[in-house]
Amino acid sequence: MFLRKKYLDAIILFVFLFAIFININIQAETDHIVREDQYGNLRLENDYIAIVVNQDQNSQGRFAVETTGGAPLKDEDENMPLIYGRPQPWPSYTTIRIDGENYVFGGSTERRAGRDGIYGEVITPPRVVDNEKIITRTDFEGIIVEQVLSFEKGVTTGLEDSVRIEYNIENNRSTEHNVGIRIMLDTMLGENDGAPFRVREEIIDTDTTITTADLPQYWQAFDSIASPTVISQGTFEKPELTLPDEVYFSDWGSLADGVWDFNFNPGQEFWRAGEYEIDSAMAMYWNPQTLAPGEEVSYATEYGLGGVEVVPGLISLADSSPAEAVFDRPEYTFPIIIYIENDSDIVLQDVTLDLSLPDSFYAEDLSRQLGDFEPGEVNQVVWDVGAAISIDELPGEMEFNVVADAANTDPNELSRAVNIIGPPEIQSHIESEALQADHGIIEPNPFRLNLELYNTGGSTFENMSLNVDLPPGIQISGKDRTSKYVGELRPEEQVDVSWRLEVIAGLFGENIPISINLKGHDDYTQYEIYEIDIPEISPTVYFEQKRAPESSSSYQVIDIMARNIENVEEIDLNLSYDPDNMKAIRVLPGSIFVQGRGLVLWDEVNLYTPGSMRIIQTLPQMENLSTYAVLASIIFRVEKEEEISLNWRESIFIDDSGDELKVNLLDLN
Repeated sequence: MFLRKKYLDAIILFVFLFAIFININIQAETDHIVREDQYGNLRLENDYIAIVVNQDQNSQGRFAVETTGGAPLKDEDENMPLIYGRPQPWPSYTTIRIDGENYVFGGSTERRAGRDGIYGEVITPPRVVDNEKIITRTDFEGIIVEQVLSFEKGVTTGLEDSVRIEYNIENNRSTEHNVGIRIMLDTMLGENDGAPFRVREEIIDTDTTITTADLPQYWQAFDSIASPTVISQGTFEKPELTLPDEVYFSDWGSLADGVWDFNFNPGQEFWRAGEYEIDSAMAMYWNPQTLAPGEEVSYATEYGLGGVEVVPGLISLADSSPAEAVFDRPEYTFPIIIYIENDSDIVLQDVTLDLSLPDSFYAEDLSRQLGDFEPGEVNQVVWDVGAAISIDELPGEMEFNVVADAANTDPNELSRAVNIIGPPEIQSHIESEALQADHGIIEPNPFRLNLELYNTGGSTFENMSLNVDLPPGIQISGKDRTSKYVGELRPEEQVDVSWRLEVIAGLFGENIPISINLKGHDDYTQYEIYEIDIPEISPTVYFEQKRAPESSSSYQVIDIMARNIENVEEIDLNLSYDPDNMKAIRVLPGSIFVQGRGLVLWDEVNLYTPGSMRIIQTLPQMENLSTYAVLASIIFRVEKEEEISLNWRESIFIDDSGDELKVNLLDLN
């Protein structure tokens, strides 16, 4: 009875803790708190971290990152800085390099960090959009830079405990410019301002640079494996991120003083320049590239909490592998990162580390010989894991096992599952307004071409851009652009993109192709073809009724309008009307007969036969008659306006070759 009660209590406790855990995860995805703190900072918070943005004129737009609740079930990392910025963010800043000049994003400052940069105008002060992101915009004389800070799921935790740091740059100037960007972060782990960076199998605690080819998916920083206070993590590579060209790890003072170039001394410890404290920081560089007028480019990286699963023992093991791996291309690999620490008081001899993988995956050197470990010594081992089969056939989860052993102690073991995510898959649908010929013109014109894109795949499509390729005879209308930048399209998200197009003279037919080129990360290219029917427009002559002034409502002016008659030289117009309701008073020459400041000779028009009219004229040579022209204006006295009607009789149009031209004649009823 007593044992059964103990088991029952244990089950109840488990269910209670499980419910708390589920509740934590649900709230983490949905609950974002927006508030202004006592220092005037704008804060966007969730259960794990907070984005803090300076709203003062001094350093406006600069940001910091802090923990709120930190990692679940861990109390030591609550309310700790990850990017320093107390009481107001200022030590971290972003440089925009334009044609060799160094501009600093946001408001100007008298503080040390970025003081020597050139500043623009903050045109959008920090504001929260959709309760999900904080946006700030700065104008550098026509180069518009938008900073977007939002929550992201961490690579190793799968929780919303990272911040996406994104910059969108648009060239609104009339000439092309070379534009690059540097993001400098003053990293901090709680009270530790000089923690080393752990990059793959290296521990970086001196000035170091890494180029794109050698960048890991992510790096971490912490003070201890067995009981870390705070674990931070920066992510370089994900489908929705932009790999930097270079990354520098250095001291904060040097990076604060050098707005782009700075005092970099490989191998020198992170002593803050001009002071005597260890103070680590990092800077990510995206080299300048040419932006044409109207062109946009985006850069994004992530920083936040890191996830480490610890199995304590005399040989302590910790795993910081990603929570999910996105196999969006066959050659993709993801890292399994294992930290190993000697927590005993003796030297561990002949330490080995062995990795076991399912048959669907592979890695090189599954067994590692690490040699002897002194007490307290820490090492880290990385395996790059790839797909041994087609990525379309991979299972939804992969479980691996790691065993650490030594000649003079018992082994320790760690197991972990990684979610396997497939590539993005883009479905598209294109449609446009139906075009019709109406009174000698195409309607509507301009018209809209609409493209719907939907991501049915398992991962985000990043850096999406679209370009429409138009056949001769169709052009972009007004200030619209052939190229459109979409950015990212997440799984199960849809985006609608449209172009305003215009048919110009001479193009008609069925199934005329319009091509749309979709591009994205990793040189992805996809073409969509849309076929549109454009009706043929013919020479057309029709009546257009003018609204008479109220003071002369018994009189009506009716114009004889012509479209697409550029080759016509002579006209013989015959028309009829109801003489009981309408009486022709006068016929005036239309605008086609106006030459300079005078009229071309206008022949007499016979108005003496009630109910009919004949106009015989030779037309002057004019250009641009493919649009429209007024042939004549007829003034009628009308008894009943609602019963006005004009009808064509047999009329003749002679072109410049002396041939009769077929013209579409439209009555007025």
